[in-house]
Amino acid sequence: MDKSTVCAIVVTYNRKELLLECLDALLRQTRPLQGIYLIDNASTDGTPELLLEKGYITELPPKELNEPWEKEFAIQNLTDG
Repeated sequence: MDKSTVCAIVVTYNRKELLLECLDALLRQTRPLQGIYLIDNASTDGTPELLLEKGYITELPPKELNEPWEKEFAIQNLTDG
């Protein structure tokens, strides 16, 4: 039996509707998901707020990512929880 899993990295910028389609497709695929990592390249179209509203993320990222440790927040495992 094949026990391989999938891990996806999705990069987005101001394409929230397309992003939702992409995330939904990833969640519907047949291989087990190890994780989905999302990198939002400072979208200004409400992408983070929509992801929060739809339950894909649990908190909004900081507005300013100035400290090195904060940059890790930009990549969030969407399959946690």
